Formats: sequence, structure tokens, C-alpha cells
Amino acid sequence: MRDPEMKLAIATQHVAIAKSIVARQQTRLAELEVQDRPTAGARKILDTFIVTLALLKEHQSLLRDEADGRQRDPEWIFSRLVTRTNAPPHAND
Repeated sequence: MRDPEMKLAIATQHVAIAKSIVARQQTRLAELEVQDRPTAGARKILDTFIVTLALLKEHQSLLRDEADGRQRDPEWIFSRLVTRTNAPPHAND
């Protein structure tokens, strides 16, 4: 198993990649809106990317705490995933 610092470094890379994916999808969505094209699919994908980013950030936070010698129970993360993925659709869809 990797040491806490290595796991934290990998999680930090994952968060950075996820942020760039969210930004890229936001740009794509804006381009579709400017072209007056359908955006429902792009919005759903963006919502999924945003949820994934939030989970990755929480995982990073858990690993940071672990690296600092503090332990937290990560189980609640998974219950939040269900709540977040059942969000209401966007008004413009």
C-alpha cells in the first residue's frame, strides 16, 4: 500500500485533472448555447463531472487528514453521491 503522502499527491493530480475537465465542459456548454443548439446532454455531463470533482476533493481532504495523522470516516461520501446525482434538471433543458 502507498504511503499517505503518495496517495495525497495522486489525489491532488486527480483533482487538477477533474477541474480542467469541468472547465472544458463549461466551455463546450457555452459554445452550444451561443449556437442555440440543444444543451440538455452537455448539462447532464457537466453535472456528473461536478459531482465527481466534489467527491475527488472530499477524498483529497480525507487523505490530507490521514497524512496529517487525523482520521475521519469516509463512509458518508457514498451516501452523498446518491443525493447529489438525483438533483433536479436544469430549467433550460
